[in-house]
Amino acid sequence: SSPGWALLLSILNEQIAHRTQAIILSPLKSIDAVGEQEYAKGEVAALKLAVQMPEAMLEAVIDELKQLEEALKNGS
Repeated sequence: SSPGWALLLSILNEQIAHRTQAIILSPLKSIDAVGEQEYAKGEVAALKLAVQMPEAMLEAVIDELKQLEEALKNGS
């Protein structure tokens, strides 16, 4: 893991924690604030996806390379 990626993960995880706490600990001030809360939930989901996506993509590429390597060994 590179220092840049570690820093980005740290920032993303801090943002996730901050937004999650705001959602959980801040009661709605009015029924009109439901939309804002749902937007904040979407932000948290997107941040979590940003953390998980690169690793999932890398795993998919590694799996594909293993399959290609096996196909080459078998002469396919």
